[in-house]
Amino acid sequence: GTPVDMLNPPEGCPFAPRCEYAMKICLQKMPPYVELGENHRAACWLRVQEQMAKEKSGQADAKAGSQTENKEAGDHE
Repeated sequence: GTPVDMLNPPEGCPFAPRCEYAMKICLQKMPPYVELGENHRAACWLRVQEQMAKEKSGQADAKAGSQTENKEAGDHE
């Protein structure tokens, strides 16, 4: 692809025009950084979605674990 014109940067992600996974939001808004590991981060809407799904799954797991703990505590009374 062609390099980004730094005097007139695009509104969204500068890689969107040449990214095979680009979505509409990529052309409209720059994604926030997502921590992928120690000293490794990315600014990509796909990674943002993955992180949100992970967090949602983690919250669901924590809620299920809490309900199990409450049930077990009730069983021992």
